[in-house]
Amino acid sequence: MAGAALQGVLRNPLADPFTLGVSGGAAFGAALAISLGLGSALGGLGVSLSAFTGAGAALAAVLLLGSLGAGAENKGRGLERETLVLAGVVVSAFLAALIALLKALDESSVSGIVFWIMGSFQGRGWTEAGLALPGIALGSIVALACSRELDIMSLGDTTARGLGLNAGQSRLLLLAAASAVTASCVAVAGIIGFIGLIIPHLCRLLLGARHALVLPASALGGGL
Repeated sequence: MAGAALQGVLRNPLADPFTLGVSGGAAFGAALAISLGLGSALGGLGVSLSAFTGAGAALAAVLLLGSLGAGAENKGRGLERETLVLAGVVVSAFLAALIALLKALDESSVSGIVFWIMGSFQGRGWTEAGLALPGIALGSIVALACSRELDIMSLGDTTARGLGLNAGQSRLLLLAAASAVTASCVAVAGIIGFIGLIIPHLCRLLLGARHALVLPASALGGGL
């Protein structure tokens, strides 16, 4: 569902949680926790909480870079999708370099970092599900409530403004919702990246382009 929302917000068929560096931020947070030996902290949830924090920090960095990179002619329009994509690429590359640095500095943690980044449900139970639930529920409610705005934004910012939609404000809200869902999932299960890219396209082929149908179908399809 996060992938479907990001593809609609950015109007980019290749967009997914990796595009904005959210998954990379979670991976770095988890890698840092593993390297520091925090895997058993807080009842075994130290890595998950660190990953969630990293994802939030990565989104904040992308939004900051996006706001700084907006040209004078775009002031007052809010965050532009092209600027956000470029900022996400920069943040993702920087985080990947930091993860590689952690692996080089602490060889004893390499296997744990690599295993976590691969993504897995092994050893996950109701405790982890409870940790992920608040962010998933909140992000899902916001995304579904903004499904009409997603349909309008798919027509382009100029058309959206002509129809009375504040594209910048809606984009920021949907980015936060998709990031909350992504951070919650990645924090407990690691990165399983292709799901957020492929499933929304399959759902559109079957159901059409209306986000009121694509978003919940993507959530169920991703789970399957």
